[in-house]
Amino acid sequence: MDKFEAELVDVENGGLLKNSLTIIGIAAEHHEKIFDPFYQVQSGMRDKTPGAGLGLNLSRQIVEMHGGPIGVESAGVGQGSRFSFLLPLQSGKT
Repeated sequence: MDKFEAELVDVENGGLLKNSLTIIGIAAEHHEKIFDPFYQVQSGMRDKTPGAGLGLNLSRQIVEMHGGPIGVESAGVGQGSRFSFLLPLQSGKT
């Protein structure tokens, strides 16, 4: 079910790099909390997906430091969750 997509959008206004990753489904009541440090959704997948609960928090910090939003959408548990973020692109000068 893992699927990654990237797309360049809104090029006329400097551009945004739109990225999304679709993985296992996460219940809606966890959507806000999963970006908190050390928060982990308890599920049957827990033993197969070890971690410290820092990945999404660090991802949010990095995306927000670059001026973009990050979020999650889900059709429900086992139905897939889509994590999306936008990164504004600077035109021309580095």
